[in-house]
Amino acid sequence: MKNVVLVFALLIVAFAKAQSVQEVEDFHRIMIDTDAQVEVIYSPKSQVMMNLPENQLTNLNVDVKNGALIIKQLNDKKFEDLRIRIYTNRVSALAVKGDTEVSLSRFKFQNDLVVQTSDNSSVDLGELKVENLNVMRTKNSSVVCKDAKNRKETVDGVVITS
Repeated sequence: MKNVVLVFALLIVAFAKAQSVQEVEDFHRIMIDTDAQVEVIYSPKSQVMMNLPENQLTNLNVDVKNGALIIKQLNDKKFEDLRIRIYTNRVSALAVKGDTEVSLSRFKFQNDLVVQTSDNSSVDLGELKVENLNVMRTKNSSVVCKDAKNRKETVDGVVITS
């Protein structure tokens, strides 16, 4: 029985993906250009966590420039089941490209928010209340917001709500 448990534990370790944690400068804008499942979580500390093996970390660039967190895939090879958790205390703009699902958690209120989506991406703002929401998307992408007081939405360059 002990051998079975040991073999099972070794299999789990062998197939588990490494969890990479990266401390980053404060940011309020996010740009994602990779295929992934992304959760943006309210937190006083800015941090990015990814389930990516160490040998693949060089294929994904994570950087903060001028208040913008940029996560960009550096090659055409798809990551299998890439999951990213982004911790921040504020999001004023979110741009998502690729076969990516983004959800926001624990955010309560945002005065102004700009969301841009393309290439089959989807964004769910969860319970976030937004005073002024500006959405720019392609027809094959989506943005869900349950509570926006003022919403302006453009699809493929055509204004559909304002």
